[in-house]
Amino acid sequence: MTGQLILSSPTTRVPFHFDAASVVLFPLRGVKRVWVYPNTDPFLPQDAMEQVIMRTTKEELPYQRIMHGAAWRFGIVPGEALSWPLYAPHRVENQEGLCVSLSMDYQKWGSRITTGAHRANGVLRRWGWTMKPMATTN
Repeated sequence: MTGQLILSSPTTRVPFHFDAASVVLFPLRGVKRVWVYPNTDPFLPQDAMEQVIMRTTKEELPYQRIMHGAAWRFGIVPGEALSWPLYAPHRVENQEGLCVSLSMDYQKWGSRITTGAHRANGVLRRWGWTMKPMATTN
């Protein structure tokens, strides 16, 4: 488990991205709006996920406004916390005042194994292998 204290202005917007670990967001001051999207294609293409996990690209993903309808939308205030499914793409906008938040990243054994499988697939894909979608493997 790791954490970071985030200080941000009222106009800060975090672009559409995903995290390679599970996250819990605790707003301590200010109001945030969070959109959480399904962790499936077309929101999170497998090759893009592998590149982020392998750290060959940034966490940001291509976003199209049409995706907005599939998102779960949350407004969170101090005293609340929000977590979302592993690898779920999301974006965040501050709504009011100076925002102070604590973001906690964590991994369980199952998520570590899954992340390792994505990393291995990314290496094999880079070597020219054709990989099956993770959802179809057992």
